[in-house]
Amino acid sequence: AIIRVNSQSGKGGVAYLLLDRYGLDLPRGLQIEFAQQVQAITDLQGGELSAGELWELFQARYLDVPQTYQLLSYSHEADETGDRLTAKLRDQVIQGNGNGPIAALVHGFAGAGVEMSVLDYHEHALGAGEDATAAAYIEAEVDGEVVWGVAIHPSIATASLRAVVNAVNCAVRAREERDATLTAFSS
Repeated sequence: AIIRVNSQSGKGGVAYLLLDRYGLDLPRGLQIEFAQQVQAITDLQGGELSAGELWELFQARYLDVPQTYQLLSYSHEADETGDRLTAKLRDQVIQGNGNGPIAALVHGFAGAGVEMSVLDYHEHALGAGEDATAAAYIEAEVDGEVVWGVAIHPSIATASLRAVVNAVNCAVRAREERDATLTAFSS
């Protein structure tokens, strides 16, 4: 079967291709956001996107985000009082406490001056068995910017934490793109 994605394609066709070809079961909010990006590109190009081009676009927008923050390693402890996480990032170490590792990382970012709150969270396996790779999706408000962070990793814990970091990186990228646009119009 051939499925073509063009400027008239809806979020269902885009989401179906990513699920069918790459195993990604996008949350509804992310389906809507990504379909809008696909539509904007196909409107500009006046053509269609193949499944491979769709995957490349998804990777560029959500997985290969410029990494202002990069999660190098982390340690996590949990007991009856809650979770504690220490995350080693490229240029700093942050620590936080919360009711789970994601909340602890969010609180660690707050201590480093990055205000964020998780609005939505989804995860799933990209296959069957104990060796399956995991995908994690975080919708977050980061310093007033609503963004999606996505990560894929063999460990669901690592995928989830990397999705949080990618959300922060997506917010940084969105702010930089907006600032560049404002600068271009004010020149």
